[in-house]
Parts: sequence; structure tokens; C-alpha cells
Amino acid sequence: MVETLIHRTALPTDDVRPAPPGKRRSFWRLASEQLSPAGRAFILSGLLLLGLALRVQRLDFQPLWWDEGYSVWFATHTLGDMLALTAQDIHPPLYYALLHAWIALLGPAPHTLRLFSVYVSLPAIALISVAARRLLPRPRPATATPALVAAVLVALNPFHLYYSQEIRMYGLVSSLALLYLILAAPWLGPTAPRPRTPRACVALTLATAALAYTQYYAILLPLGAFLVVLFNRIKRRGQSSATPDPSLRSFIGAHLAAALLYLPWVIYAAPKLTTYVAYKVTQDADTPLSLADYVARHLTAFLIGHAAPAGLDTLALLALLILLALLILAGLSAQRSHDSPPGLSLLAVALACGFLLNLRFPFAPLRGERLLSALAPAFWLWLAAVIAPTTNPSPPGRSARLLRTALNLSLVLVTVLALIRFFTIPRYANDDYRPLIAEMAARGSAADMAFCVYPWQVGYLRSYLPHGPQALLSPSAAWDDSISISLHERLRQGQQVWFPAHLSLGGILETQIEASLMQQGFPVLNRWISPSTRLTLFVPPASAGQTAPGARFGAWLTLTTAQVSSQPVAAGAGALPISLTWRLSEHPPAGGAWQVRLRLSDRQGVTWAQRDSAPANGQRAFDQWELDRPAADRHALWIPAGTPPGRYDLRIQVYQQQEGQADRPLDILNAQGQAQGVEWLLAQVEIARPQPPLDPARLTIAQPRNRRLGSALRWLGFDLAAGPWRPGDDLPVSLAWQVTQAPAYDWRAFVQVLDARGAVAAAWEGPPLPDLPSQQWQAGDLLRTPLMVRLPVALADGRYRLIAGLFDPVSGLRLIPTGQRDDYLTVATVEIKNRPHQMQAPAPAIVQVAQFGKQARLLGYDLTPTAARRGDSVILTLYWQAGEPWARRASVFVHLLAADGQTVTQADSEPGAGSLPTTGWLSGEYLTDRHVLHLPDSLPSGAYDVEIGFYFDDHTRLPLMGPDGLARAERLVLNTTLVIK
Repeated sequence: MVETLIHRTALPTDDVRPAPPGKRRSFWRLASEQLSPAGRAFILSGLLLLGLALRVQRLDFQPLWWDEGYSVWFATHTLGDMLALTAQDIHPPLYYALLHAWIALLGPAPHTLRLFSVYVSLPAIALISVAARRLLPRPRPATATPALVAAVLVALNPFHLYYSQEIRMYGLVSSLALLYLILAAPWLGPTAPRPRTPRACVALTLATAALAYTQYYAILLPLGAFLVVLFNRIKRRGQSSATPDPSLRSFIGAHLAAALLYLPWVIYAAPKLTTYVAYKVTQDADTPLSLADYVARHLTAFLIGHAAPAGLDTLALLALLILLALLILAGLSAQRSHDSPPGLSLLAVALACGFLLNLRFPFAPLRGERLLSALAPAFWLWLAAVIAPTTNPSPPGRSARLLRTALNLSLVLVTVLALIRFFTIPRYANDDYRPLIAEMAARGSAADMAFCVYPWQVGYLRSYLPHGPQALLSPSAAWDDSISISLHERLRQGQQVWFPAHLSLGGILETQIEASLMQQGFPVLNRWISPSTRLTLFVPPASAGQTAPGARFGAWLTLTTAQVSSQPVAAGAGALPISLTWRLSEHPPAGGAWQVRLRLSDRQGVTWAQRDSAPANGQRAFDQWELDRPAADRHALWIPAGTPPGRYDLRIQVYQQQEGQADRPLDILNAQGQAQGVEWLLAQVEIARPQPPLDPARLTIAQPRNRRLGSALRWLGFDLAAGPWRPGDDLPVSLAWQVTQAPAYDWRAFVQVLDARGAVAAAWEGPPLPDLPSQQWQAGDLLRTPLMVRLPVALADGRYRLIAGLFDPVSGLRLIPTGQRDDYLTVATVEIKNRPHQMQAPAPAIVQVAQFGKQARLLGYDLTPTAARRGDSVILTLYWQAGEPWARRASVFVHLLAADGQTVTQADSEPGAGSLPTTGWLSGEYLTDRHVLHLPDSLPSGAYDVEIGFYFDDHTRLPLMGPDGLARAERLVLNTTLVIK
């Protein structure tokens, strides 16, 4: 179609004649001389397919970035609104209008939008072949070499490939620029142009107008072409007394017609655009680039794509050396042909215009070379003319041939390296919104609202989550009442409000928005997605609540009242609002951040939902609160999909996080100051089935599967932490199910660990959900079966199969997965790796023997040093001998006690800092258990006792046994006293 359009503009075609005898010809030259028009079309088609194959590779590898978000933002408005918005932007509306139509046809998914860029940029491969035949001097004898070389250059060019995958207008600009060059070729040649037909002039007018309506900077190409044509005309008039050239009038007329087509947009957009440009130049405060830097940046980018963000990298330096060699080779060619390299004059004039614009309106964003993408085709044409063998009427010299060969090899090398970098290195790792989108997809719905400060954020959400939370742009760029009213109105209407806070630009407005949301909403989520982005989620207050009793946490913190929603909460579709009121009697101890933990558990103690957060969603820590004054603290606990319906306990805990140590929970004290555990029961809450049933995608599953078990159940996958595992470990497995039909009877579940012979090495069996028999399951339910499989202490090293399934406890028959003979599901392969066992008795420095339960015997300890200063660290090494197997894991507490018995510092952890869990102790082995006590700087001088013992997750303790074998205490005070100087 392109060939038909420009047929009337073509220059005379040279006949293909054999080369003079003795003239050296390259393989390309020999091959192209033998090609028929059909053969050339076949090669060009192959290059188009190659270009397409490269451009559709890894379309989803890179995340959307800001400019792409803006593209989606503009293109998802009505055409009228789009025109108004783009009038205030740095790009005109044609690309966005075309993208708008594409979205209407195929949707806004990122890979779909990038395909649009692929398709509008791909014609450049064919167009540059045509442009090369029209603009480049013809070899003698005539061959297809320059045209094919130009097509290869564009097909493999990293810069063109880069913008063929980006949701921006630059790929379209390159195609339009080449179309313009083809149509303007009759006037750009060094010889006098012939009169053009009206059709050719109309085509040139439309191409020029399309360029101007796609990108403002693209106007530099017709401007440069116009100046080159005028220069050539003046040059020819100086050489002869030529009469006025009617073809020049047609060239000028075509551009004047394009200007008239563009005039309505100029009149409409100029007032807004002038204001925006002045604001942009002032805000960015970029300094003008020097001429050398300006030219080097753009030509390097046109050759190998963009340099690394940090500046000039090795690949860019190599590209600059190649550019220097190109100029030398072009000079040698010009000496032989007595003519300037083709395309160089147009490129030089257009770049000069761009440089002058840079001096007046400096604008140098990251990868800003894309703004002159309309000039890249002129560079590629010049490059093809220089490296194509040969375009000169006389044979090149030896030096030129050697330089050309080295240059071609270097071009191949830098192109390959640039393409590898393009396809393998993430460009926007710190601004990747895909983890944020995954979080919103797992919890959000179309009824939610996502409040955005920047238009590109709205574009991201409309592309990634077209059916998710509805993005709303802030009504103001600075805090005012309109923002507060908008937020509170959404919460009052019962909407959940998501807020992706972009904090790399100061975060002043974002902080004010979060504070406003805390006044009216309840925070569910406060997660840093990247170093620059924090995602929060707020839910509205409950319409009805229940008052929970208060409690005293430690010596300094009191929960005076609590309000918990009394409404049932749908699993996977809602959160439980909780309002706490605290009172501080003294400032909290330093040494770590204090956190509030809310935990939802069933009758078996299994945790189904948990939220750990600093008070006030991190906006005000406990040490920032006033003493003896009530302080409100809002939380909301998200109920994840897969939580079975029923009644649950809501518990609260306050603990201190310390780096490298176990969390230190505050004891809950009764009226007499006695410890009552570390968790307080706030209320019992009701979890309901979501209506309608949720899509299985709402389940967060580490290893998704899709396997039917009979007609009633579908296995959706499992969660299992990575190994290797040690004997004695509890293997945590969570199986996910979807009920497709109400079961007719109660099932039991099983999980087994099989060795290489298929023998059962470890097993678990029980009801899939103890509080919800399977006969109560309903079609559409999404459910989880969380369980622990204890690995025997004597289990040998190796790889084991983990299988699972369901069976009828009456008949013993298992549910057979559809499409297989085995009556079980193959879950995973687990690796078991033993730790070394010490069977030789140690020699502790201080011998003190004590028996804890029947499981652990203390042989003695080392304490280094026994006299220390404030701020020092003291190392206590305990030596144990394992007794009977442990039924559950326990931690060792090490407390430093003042004279009044108060704990002044502690070092609690599982034995061996977690590397020696008690369930893995082999009877008779010896274990070395090291703990580090950090002495506070404010610790008074004096003598301090050290007490030790074991406690379990529920904070019950393993008893210390007396000589008679009866429990005597829950702690052991060591014989050595620690002296603090």
C-alpha cells in the first residue's frame, strides 16, 4: 500500500547491471544483485516477522512507569475531556485518541496496550526500506543493499524496539517520520525536483499534520526538511540561472496546508500549553545541555538505546567510539564521491533546531532523547548509507574497507549487548506497582475507591485493575476541604478506601490525607510496597458494636475501653473495625518499637487472621502520647478468604520488637499485679460466608493447583515454606479447597510423608475443619485446611513425597482425583536434612544440675563476664541434655533480676537462637545454647541474679523438678551473681 501511495513520487529506477570486471563485491552485494523484486519482498517480509517476534517478547517484563500511566489516564477519558487534558500536557492528542479506540476494542490491560505500540511502530521496518531507495544514492550497479541494510538496522535497533513496547507515542512517531521522509524525498534529493501531483502533495500535507498532532517535538523533522530544501534551492540557483521552481511552491504549499490543519489545535491549546511549559521549566529547573553532550546523548540513544540511568556506561562509551568511526568512514566516502553523506544534512539541521530549543526551554528528563525520536529515522538512513557496501561510484580504499568491516562487527556486538540489557534488566524496580496491584486484587472490589494524588496512578489502576477499585483523582494538588469532604463522603457511604501514597516527592499532601482517613476510617493495611510507595486501606466504622473489657498491660500501659464490631464479617470481603482507648501511666521502655497485635483464632488456637501494627497505624508511637490522658487507637482486622464461617476469639497483645531478638510481650496484670498471660480476649466475633461466593483468585495461594476430587470438591493448591527441614520440625501445610457441590457425608483429611519405598514416614489425620464438618459446607465455599505434620526425630536424610487427600471415615474409601489412578494428591517433595548431634558430654565452667520436666536436664553453664559495665553485653551459654521427646516447641527465657525481683533485661529465644528447636532434640544428646544479655545504659550498679526456664507459645512454663521428681517451681536461679559496676 505504501508503494502504491508513493509510486508517483519515485525517482527513476536504475537498471541492474553487472559490476565492472575486477571490482570487489561483498556477499551482500552479490546476493542483492541476484534478487528479483519478489525475492526482496520475501526478505523484507522475513525482517518484518523478525521485528515482530522481537517486539512481542516479554511485553509484561517491565512494569508500567509514570509516562505510560499518563497515556492510560488520557486515553480512558471521553474524547472531549481528552482534548481538554492534553491541551495542558506536553504532547498533543492524536496518539491518545488512537489508543482510546484501541482500548474500546480490546481493553486496557498493559500487554494489550503495548501491542498497540508494537503494531504502529512495526511498519517502520518496511518504510525505511522504501525511504532508503528514495533518498540514498544508488550503488553502481544498482542493488538492494542500502534498503535491506536500513531495514535490518531498524528491525534490530534497541531504541526503536524500546519504544515499540512502551505505551507512548514514540513508536508511532518513528513510523510517521519515515512516511514523511518518503513523501518529501522528491524535494530532499540533491537534484532539482520534478513537479508533484496533487495526490502526492495532499499525502505530504496529511503526514506533516499527523506528525504535529502526535508530538510537538516531531515538528523539528519537517522544519529541518524545509530548511534543507530551501538551502538546496538557493545552492542550485547560485549555480545556474534557473527559472522559478513550481515544485518548490508545491512543497511550501503542502506545509502551509498542514499548518492550516494544525491551526485549530494551536488556537485551542496555546494558552494552556504556554502556562504549562512555563510551570514545567520552572519546576524542573533543568540546565541546558552543552552542544557536545546534546549531540552525543541523542546519537548514542538512536544507535543502542538509552544509557544506564547513572550516566555514561561502558556500552554507551563503545557506541560513542563507533559514532566517531562512522564519521571518519563518512568522511572517506565523501572524499571519494565528492558529496556529503546522505541524511546527514537533514539530521544536523533538525538537531541544531532542537539544541536551540534546549537553550531556550531546557528540559532534560531521564531518557529524554525519546523526545527527538522523529529524527532517529534520518540517523538510521545515514547509518545505512555509511555502512552499506558500497554506495560510491568508485571502489573504496583499503583503509575504508577495513574500517567498514570493523565497524560492522562492532555494531553487531553493541546491538546484541544492548538487546540483552533491554530484555533482562528491570528499569523501574523501585516504582513497580505490581505488588501493590496484587494486594488490591486480593482484597479489593469494584465497590471500593482508590484515592490517587497523581494522574499516572489512576492510569496504572485502570490498566492493571479495570474491574477492581475505582480510581479517583484528588480534586486538588494541595490540601484543602475538598479532599477531606471527598474522603469522608466515601467512608460515610460504606466504601473501602485505598490510598497508594507516593512519597518520593516529599509526601506532605500524602501525610495529610492519611491523617484525615484515620479520623473517619479504620486502617486495615499499612504496607511499604517499595522505597517510595506505601499502600494503606481504610474501612468505614461499623454500624453496631460491642464493648470489650479493658486490661492492664505491664506497668505503664492500660487499655481502658475497646469497641468491636458486632456485625458478622464476610471472609475475604471485609474487615473487623476495632476501636481501642489507651492510657499511659509512664513512658514506655526504650530499646525497640512497640506493636499492637490483633489475632483471630478458633477453638483449637489456630490463627486465621492477624494484624501487627504500631499504634495509630504508625502515625503516633506510644512514646509520643501524653501521660494519664486517654488516647484513641483505631485498627481493622482483615478476614482472609478461606476462613470458614463460625465464631472466633479476638485477642490482643502488646509487644516490643528488638532487632536480633524474640519479641518481648507485655504481661497482662490483674488487680494484684500478677501476670495473667500475654494475650487478652477482647471479644468473640462472627465470620460469615461471603455472598455471592468469591472467585478462587481471591485466595492467596503460594502453589496454585486445579484438580477435582469427585463431583463435590476442587483442590486449589497449597502453602508450604521452603526447606530443607530437620527431624523434629513441624511441617506447616495449608490446603486450599473450593466446594463445587454440598458433600453428602463428613470427610476426614490426611497428609502423609512417604519415603523412597512409599512407606509412611510421618502422617497427620483429622477433620479438614474441626469447627465446620464437611456436611455443613456449601457450594461455592472457599476453605483452607491448616495443619502441622510432625517429622520424627529419627527421620533419615533424603527427599520425601508429601501427599494429601480426603476419605470417608465409615467406608475408608478415598476421594480419587479426576483423571488419575492414585487415590491421593501429590503435594510436593520435601527435603530432610539432619543437624549434627553431639553425644559427648560437655565441660561447663560452672556446674549446676537441674531437671526441667522429663525433657531437659541442665548440666551447667558459662557466664562471661561475671562483672560488667552498663551498656556491655554478657554471654550466657547453657548446656543441656535431652530427655524424653518434646510434644511441642519451647523457648528458653533468660532474665536478669534486680534485688526486688523485677526483670531489668532479658534474652529469650528458642534454643540455639532457633537452630535447636526442642522438638528436634534426640534423647541422650547434648546441646549448647548461647544467649546474649544486653545491659541497659541506665542500669544501677549492684549485684543481679540470673533466672532461666522454658515456656511454650501459650506462655505456660515447663516445671522445674525437685529431687523427688515432683514439680517445685517454674524457674531456676543460677548460682552465679552478675555484678554491674
